[in-house]
Amino acid sequence: MDHLKYTLLGVLYLICFHPVFSQTNNSNIPSSLQDEIEFFLENLDDESDFYFNTITEILQSRLENPLNINEAESDDLSTLLILTDLQINALLSYRKSVGPLIDIHELQAIPYWDLRIIRNILPFITITKKAPSPSKIKQMLREGKNEWYARWSKILETKRGYRSDTPNYIGSPDKLYLRYRHSYYHQMSLGITMEKDPGEAFFDRTNPYGFDFYSMHLYLKDPYPRVRSLVIGDYSISVGQGLIMHSGFGRGKSSLVTSIKKGGQTIHPYTSVNETNFLRGIGLEYSLKPVTITIFASSKKVDANTNIDNNGKLTSFSSLPLSGLHRTDSEIDNKNRIRHH
Repeated sequence: MDHLKYTLLGVLYLICFHPVFSQTNNSNIPSSLQDEIEFFLENLDDESDFYFNTITEILQSRLENPLNINEAESDDLSTLLILTDLQINALLSYRKSVGPLIDIHELQAIPYWDLRIIRNILPFITITKKAPSPSKIKQMLREGKNEWYARWSKILETKRGYRSDTPNYIGSPDKLYLRYRHSYYHQMSLGITMEKDPGEAFFDRTNPYGFDFYSMHLYLKDPYPRVRSLVIGDYSISVGQGLIMHSGFGRGKSSLVTSIKKGGQTIHPYTSVNETNFLRGIGLEYSLKPVTITIFASSKKVDANTNIDNNGKLTSFSSLPLSGLHRTDSEIDNKNRIRHH
């Protein structure tokens, strides 16, 4: 049975695999920007490798559908992960005082925009292409792009948890990752992410339905008048420059004081495999110009070390494990013990 499961996964991998790393070697991306991406990843507080998938996915999407900087707002510009807040504000101020850019070389006249930044950002922007007009959901489902990402990995050395006759880990040492995403420009994202960590059960015992972690989302941008974004399922949120609330990743360590702020979209779909750093429910941004109201609700079960009284009733919890690992009996006992609202 195990052999059949992994054979089927291998066939699925060969059929559906879409190389998530390919765009980093695209000749359209300046080598200086590749160096900056590597520096960015090296200085992240969290060393998980799924950030690389997220960053390359953003860059790949903008290579295929460049951002019109004559129409883009602050949130749109910050998603490029290249510009600082000073450069974004300088561009917006320039547009307000001078008007739309007529030629791409006009970028050199904007304060704080040096040649290095301009060369790095050129593949991802345009000043002529109009953004696609809002489309109906049926059209977005019919004409959108489908992508599969799959990864299998295994450490060759036998870990201590597998060495005894009765191993501590209940599952195989294989690490499995599978993700499907349907997208229509930047107006729609519909996807599911699945992951099994090494040592976790797979279609067995504690995970009879396959993977240990599932994440799903439906995201719509400008679906209705005044509704700037709507997400159902798993999502991340950043409010108050990341000081009031922030889930996702920041820019990492830097010598610049301005890098403390965590920018980006207020609400965006969650596609990573970190099992704790996200919200689950519904969120939307509603525009009442010049004010935008953000409304969101979340409820999900999280891991916890709990305290039980003599009657078997949960009385309190002492800690919240953040690893997302469920390999041993104790880790499984802590799984989804409390609900976080």
